[in-house]
Amino acid sequence: MYTSFCSMLNMKKVPSAGIEKGGTEQFPLGLGITATRYIEPFVGCGKVFYSVMSGYRMDSAVICDENPEILNFYRQLKSHPDELIELYLKYEDGLDDRDYEERQSYIRSCLRRSDFSYSNTEESRLLKKAAIFCFAKNYHYLLENKVVAGVITLSGGTLAPKFYGSEPMVALSKILQRTTILDGNFTECLNYVNSEAIIRIAPPKNHDYPEKVNSFLSIAKGLGAQVIYH
Repeated sequence: MYTSFCSMLNMKKVPSAGIEKGGTEQFPLGLGITATRYIEPFVGCGKVFYSVMSGYRMDSAVICDENPEILNFYRQLKSHPDELIELYLKYEDGLDDRDYEERQSYIRSCLRRSDFSYSNTEESRLLKKAAIFCFAKNYHYLLENKVVAGVITLSGGTLAPKFYGSEPMVALSKILQRTTILDGNFTECLNYVNSEAIIRIAPPKNHDYPEKVNSFLSIAKGLGAQVIYH
């Protein structure tokens, strides 16, 4: 089934209550079709992923993306939520008592040292990198020039939900406990497709692999999944 994304999903604001199991409504497919697994091969900043998983009754999700920074952030928030949130809040607190220009300088300095070569372990480096990535994405509007020397790329929009304080991060970490996070090859998502899966696929603009996308859509449809090509 190919259909318009906007005509199926009402992007409403969802309460955090019950977020571990999602909302109480079935995803609005109609025709008596039930979706229990949400798959997004190009999850990006997660606005749709978060809205679906917090607003509708879904047993599980599968996400993938080409951006390793985003995947690292999701993995760290899933595996080490308390440590990541603590680090993030430290960076956020660093904005206090600074004027506009000082805030810009502070964010840039965080990004420039984001390789964390001095970290004791690779696990520690990835955790700190995820915290700075989330922090910088939330406050990237302060940077007039978003090309910053460093190892973190701030392409794309703001993460969803917007992380100001710890509560939204806790909510997302609960969703991630029932989410499989794949590496950058979006075709791996096909291993999780079944007749109760709904797939929202929105490749990056100007991507250079239309044949792979078309093949993915054809196989997914053949496996009985409901496909939203946005």
